[in-house]
Amino acid sequence: MHTRLWTTTLLCALGWSGTAWTQTFNPRAYGAKGDGTADDTPAINAALAAVPAAGGVLELPPGVYRITAPIHLSKKVTVTGAGFTDDPTATSRAAAVLVKDGTFDGINVEADACILRDFQLDGKAGNGGAGIVVKAARVVLENVAVMNQGGVGVRIGSPHTNANLWRIFNLVVVKNGSHGLYIHDPDPRIPDVNAGILVGLDTRRNGGDGLRIDNATDNIFHGVMAAENAGYGINLHGTPGDKATGHIFWFPYAEANQRGEILLDTNAVFNVVFGFNALTKVDGTIDRGTENLVLGHARAKVGGRLFRSPVAFTAARISSPAISGYWDLTQDSTDRRLLVTLNGSDADPVIARFQHGGRGRVELQADGALLETHVALAYNFTVRADASRGNYFTLFVTDADEFTIANPLNLVPGQRITYDIKNGAGRNMGTITWGHLFLLAGGSFTTPANGKRRLITFRYDGTNLVEESRSQGDT
Repeated sequence: MHTRLWTTTLLCALGWSGTAWTQTFNPRAYGAKGDGTADDTPAINAALAAVPAAGGVLELPPGVYRITAPIHLSKKVTVTGAGFTDDPTATSRAAAVLVKDGTFDGINVEADACILRDFQLDGKAGNGGAGIVVKAARVVLENVAVMNQGGVGVRIGSPHTNANLWRIFNLVVVKNGSHGLYIHDPDPRIPDVNAGILVGLDTRRNGGDGLRIDNATDNIFHGVMAAENAGYGINLHGTPGDKATGHIFWFPYAEANQRGEILLDTNAVFNVVFGFNALTKVDGTIDRGTENLVLGHARAKVGGRLFRSPVAFTAARISSPAISGYWDLTQDSTDRRLLVTLNGSDADPVIARFQHGGRGRVELQADGALLETHVALAYNFTVRADASRGNYFTLFVTDADEFTIANPLNLVPGQRITYDIKNGAGRNMGTITWGHLFLLAGGSFTTPANGKRRLITFRYDGTNLVEESRSQGDT
């Protein structure tokens, strides 16, 4: 109280009259009822028309103001109410509420530096269109709740307009028909919805994504909470022509969103997600984009800490900046199982391939025993294995013709190779001719009976494949 008085006195001493920017306009003075039944659109527009060109304050006293047409803020106006709410039910409405009745965009912010604070925008059943559409630069939304809109709750960006440098502080968007907060410049060129800052977003139970970003660049988000949305909690979607680029998320929180918690889609590039807690999934962030950086933690994850980067910072974390996802190597803390998991992607994982690269022997062992890397061979007149792909080759024979098992490719001295041959010919198999590197120590190989299988194992000594063991009968 004393500070405000001292500040006002000082400004007056410096020559500020304060007249233009302190003028306040009350829609009730122009006929608004605020009873939720009367159409208060003409009274609100009359109050806005009375605001001077230099700007002023549109004050919404406690009440429910029904609007049947868009409200256009075409001057530098501060719209202020008497508080907001986090509940979409009519019984829990804020003190000052605008209720949209019809299909249109409720509030269109068309002048730079407008401020909207301390009120609720609600919607009657069956309404359509967005709640608030920001079509100008340096617009501020503070302590605003937008609920029950037929379309998007709040949209920042419009064709052929500059909506840069937006600021949002404590926005609630709940139970809207489409995305809760949608940031997108629909022009197919360099976007004009950039350099925005958000501190505090509560986005829940919306029909689309909680927060959706398409054609936009370099915005900062601190404290996003997204839950129970029909789409993703946070979706950096982008467009093929203009990517969702350079956005930074500090400590987002997401849970129970139907499609997933956080998605960095294929057109998301150079974004940072810091400190995400995957409450409902081991890894709640899907990264289909390129050159994104995600650092976070997951309580359900073995080892506790989750750290991802386009660069492999540890031997147990392997990733590539050109594709989404990463391979994580962890050990179970109770039974010491070794877990190799593809995280950060919804792509189908490919079974790990061990390859020697021509400069050494590749073996995977446990307690001194060689583990088998299985590879299925295609049956033909000539069958040839690639020893760089595995050490256990399965062959399903489908006819009775004779065939050749040729010398394998890419052999490494000391490598063991097992052939697992199953007879699916429906009768006796044809004779097998072995390549000249195979030395069968037990005599000719007896082919298995129909529906049965036999195994034979060789070791490459640098010159030949020497038989080490074979099945003593059909299995």
